[in-house]
Amino acid sequence: MKENMENYSYARKAFSRIGIAMCLLEIASNFSGLFLSFINDRFLHLGENVYMLIAEVVPMYVIAWPIAYLVLSGMQTASLDKKKLGAGNLFSFFCISLLGTLIGTLISRGAIWAIEQISGRAVSDIMALSLEDMDLRLSFLITVLLAPVMEELLYRKAIINRTAMFGQKQAIIFSALCFGLAHGNFYQFFYAFLVGIVFGYVYSETGKVIYTIILHALLNFIGGFLPLLIENSFASDITRNAYALLLAVIEVAFYVLGLVFLVIHSKSVRLSETEVSLPSKKWRRYTYWNIGMILFFMISAVLFWYLTFEV
Repeated sequence: MKENMENYSYARKAFSRIGIAMCLLEIASNFSGLFLSFINDRFLHLGENVYMLIAEVVPMYVIAWPIAYLVLSGMQTASLDKKKLGAGNLFSFFCISLLGTLIGTLISRGAIWAIEQISGRAVSDIMALSLEDMDLRLSFLITVLLAPVMEELLYRKAIINRTAMFGQKQAIIFSALCFGLAHGNFYQFFYAFLVGIVFGYVYSETGKVIYTIILHALLNFIGGFLPLLIENSFASDITRNAYALLLAVIEVAFYVLGLVFLVIHSKSVRLSETEVSLPSKKWRRYTYWNIGMILFFMISAVLFWYLTFEV
């Protein structure tokens, strides 16, 4: 009994430490972004493309990411078994992930509609607004190359390695929740959470982050970059609409395949437990009710409010 309580105490401290790392990530990225904007407006006056590149990369990946990793360094990590994932299974998980974006987007639209009805105010889609103003080359660099690598290294490899010892289910849900909250807005939270569950399962089963990086990059390419490419590559509305329709048809095919693959894979899912597994009915108490995660929830609520109504 004493040993179990010591394990539970360590679990609460571990999840709290990750929550603190997420808090510092959000604080550092947002404040350094504001500071960079101030410096550019007052002194640098950089060109739009150069400034957007610096603004997208420096606050998050140069300043905030190292701070978060520093907080996470030194924590006990689990050693995940390395397994290969064939091309067929990789494709099936891509289809499932794409289906997750559809379901999450539908939930988001319902939530946003409810918020607008209750508040009487329009909800801003901060991601769509930022992508519309971004150069296509920069968009590809950020959304298809840089973000998938950096986000998977943190939200899958770093977080799941430090939480898998408390149970695969807990690690997957926890990392997906951090991933969803880190997006900071209602438009992206729900599909990021659902996709995070798929990515978390793939990583925890294979122990290889390269698979989730590939899935993440493909998902961002299909769902984020390709529509922008179509929108900006054709002067004719007819041609643009034709390609957009073709993309929509392809996506529908992927959704159907995703549903089929989800049913197939769900029959073989067996989430493992460990010697430090948390109580099946009380694991949320140790995972989320700690100072680090409570602070992270509070900061996320502020960011959601600001990015929803003020931007």
